Amino acid sequence: MKNALPRFLLGLLFLGVGAFIGTIHGLRPLSKVIKRFPGDAHSVTTREKALKCHADDPESWGYAACSVLIKCILESLDDLFKSDLAIGTTILGLVPSILIIAAAHPEDIVRLALVSPHRALAVSIFGIALSPSLFSRPTPWKSELREDSERTWDIELSQFTKGPSWKHVVWKSLADLMILAMASVALWQCWVVNSAAMVQWLCESPLLLFTWPLANMTWVLFAVLLLHSMAESIEFKHPSLNVSYAWWEVLLLPYSLDFEKRLAWEENHVPISAPSIGQMFEIPYPWLATSGPAMSNDTYVIRIVVKMSNDQYTLKWQAYFFIIEFCAIGIYFYATFVLLSAVFIGAVGSVRFGAMMAGLYAAIRSVQCVF
Repeated sequence: MKNALPRFLLGLLFLGVGAFIGTIHGLRPLSKVIKRFPGDAHSVTTREKALKCHADDPESWGYAACSVLIKCILESLDDLFKSDLAIGTTILGLVPSILIIAAAHPEDIVRLALVSPHRALAVSIFGIALSPSLFSRPTPWKSELREDSERTWDIELSQFTKGPSWKHVVWKSLADLMILAMASVALWQCWVVNSAAMVQWLCESPLLLFTWPLANMTWVLFAVLLLHSMAESIEFKHPSLNVSYAWWEVLLLPYSLDFEKRLAWEENHVPISAPSIGQMFEIPYPWLATSGPAMSNDTYVIRIVVKMSNDQYTLKWQAYFFIIEFCAIGIYFYATFVLLSAVFIGAVGSVRFGAMMAGLYAAIRSVQCVF
C-alpha cells in the first residue's frame, strides 16, 4: 500500500500520454488552431513560394492536403534552394546526436530530480544520455543478483555564504531563474522550428517536432514515479548527522541549508551552588542534541538511500535502469527520425538552431553543476 500513490500517479501519466497521442496525432483538432507556415526567418524564398501555394489557408494543413502543399512548394523552388533545404534537413537530424554527446546520464537526472525537480526538467529538455551497455541490465532468469539491493547517492549542495543566510537564498534563486530562463529559450527555439517545418510522413500533425522536448520532460516524471513505485523505501539523510528528511524538506534544503532543524531539543542542567545555604541547584536549559560532528562548511550534502527488494528473482535495479534507458533510447530515435524528415528549414536556420541548443545546454549544465 505504501507504493499505491506513486503507482496511481504513474497510471495517470500513462493515460495522459495516451490521451495526448490520441488527440494530437489521431484526431488532430489543433491543426487549425496552431498556426504554422513553411520556412523560417532565413528562408525568405521558401516563404514566398509557400504563400503562392496557399500555405496561409488552414485547409492546406489538413489530412492529405498538406502533402499537396509540400509538393507545390518543392516544385516551385529552384535546385539551389532545394539543395539548401536538403542540407538543412540533414543538419537538423544531427542535433539530437550532438546534444547526446554531453547529455546527463539517466541516473544523474533521476537523483537530481529527487532534490531539484525543476533543474532536472530543464536539463532533460535537450536529451538523455544513451547507455552503451543497455542489454547488460537483463540477466538470465533466476540468476544471482548482480547489484546490491540498496543504492546510495550523495548530492553536494552549493553554498554562497558560510552558513544559512538570506544572501544564499537570493543567489540560489537567481541561479534557478537563469536555468529556467535558458530552458524557456530552448523550448521557444523548438517551437519556432516546429512552426516552420513539415514532417513529410505526418505533415498534418501540428506538434510532431515539439513533442521531442515534451517527451524528454515526461521521461523525468516517468523515471521518478517508477522509482517510487518499485522501491521499498527512499530515505533522505545527512551523511554525518543522524537526521532524516521528508521529501518536501529536501526540496527546501538547497535554499535554507538548515540541516539541523530536525534534531530534537533536549533538556540539560547547569549546576548552581548556593554557599549561604550549603546546597547545589540544577537549572534546566534546552539544547540541540547532536549525534555527529558539528556542521562545517563542507558538509552540505544530502544522502539519498534507495532500497529495492533483495529477492534474487526480481532483479529490480536491473529492471528499473533497463526500462528508463530503453525509453530514453526510444525518445532519441523519435527525435532523430522526425528531424531527419523535416523540410523547409534551410542550412542557416538549422545551424543556428543547433548552435543555440548546444550553447544553452552547456550554459544550463554549467550553472547547474557550479551553483
